[in-house]
Amino acid sequence: MLDEHQEATGVVVGIEIEGFLDFDRWESLPKLDIRWRLPGHEPLPLEDLLRRLQRELRQQAPAVPQGR
Repeated sequence: MLDEHQEATGVVVGIEIEGFLDFDRWESLPKLDIRWRLPGHEPLPLEDLLRRLQRELRQQAPAVPQGR
């Protein structure tokens, strides 16, 4: 976790979202005044980071036929 000066705090925080590719309840995410980082990316607010990750994963996911 990064503080307001973009310095690592040493605190580890995590969340779990089941069915992440279909997740759309962004308002239910905790409102934390911290930025999150994935390797190779800049720190972002949680919602922005997860929306970007979801887009990337959807692009990589194989298409599933309708009705399954």
